[in-house]
Amino acid sequence: MKLVANSSEVLGFIDGAVAQITDSRKHKGYLAKIIGTHPVYKLDRKFVDTYEVSGYKYADIKEDGLYEFCTSKINKDRYYLVVDNGTITEIDYWTALEIAERV
Repeated sequence: MKLVANSSEVLGFIDGAVAQITDSRKHKGYLAKIIGTHPVYKLDRKFVDTYEVSGYKYADIKEDGLYEFCTSKINKDRYYLVVDNGTITEIDYWTALEIAERV
């Protein structure tokens, strides 16, 4: 997949359709598909299953849609990705919220 991103975290942890998931002692990293809005958490998420290879955790981006990516290795910031026809594009939170409201 083609990756269009500005942040070094997204560029460094996403390769093709695979996201490297990192955990710290206090925070767990994740990849989640946004499936709509939530009354408390703003975005309703379905967490993508992870798998381990040589001690590293990964998650596959298998379908088009809106995703939230968090890697706790660098920080606990969240990054939002739109996957459409083989292209992964990083977007900001407010754009992600607008898209989620239409889902």
